[in-house]
Amino acid sequence: MFGVITADSGLDWLRTVSRSLVGDPSRSPFIRMTTGRSFDIRTSEPLLYELDGSERSTTTHIKTKVKPQAITVCVPEREGS
Repeated sequence: MFGVITADSGLDWLRTVSRSLVGDPSRSPFIRMTTGRSFDIRTSEPLLYELDGSERSTTTHIKTKVKPQAITVCVPEREGS
């Protein structure tokens, strides 16, 4: 799963974080999620981006691949599940 967050203002970020905490983050108008093995993202202007929690320099082009089954993530079940 790959996600891009387009929130810009403080209010947009507040809406995005609150939606993520109480519901389905993919329903936020500021989050675009998709699945795939490789991604080629181009922007019309240089933007800062974050990868695995680390901020990177500005760019207009990000190309990345995902190695299937390279990591297992375990999370607790939601209450009531």
